[in-house]
Amino acid sequence: VVVTGLQRIETKTGHYYKLDGRRVTGVTTLINGGLPKPKLIDGAAREVAEYVADNWADVESHRDAGREQLVDH
Repeated sequence: VVVTGLQRIETKTGHYYKLDGRRVTGVTTLINGGLPKPKLIDGAAREVAEYVADNWADVESHRDAGREQLVDH
């Protein structure tokens, strides 16, 4: 077995990767073509909840600006 590590191969239209001489799927391709991952969705929701809980005064100070402003903040 020849170990060559990870190589990024450039093409005219983009790039692909080889790992130890074998072509492998890139992370972006896997994410874009995959199904939603419940643990990632749950984790994102938890991060938002923790931010709101830890920064209540900041969140509350934007309340009068309306929903769109609060969501974009």
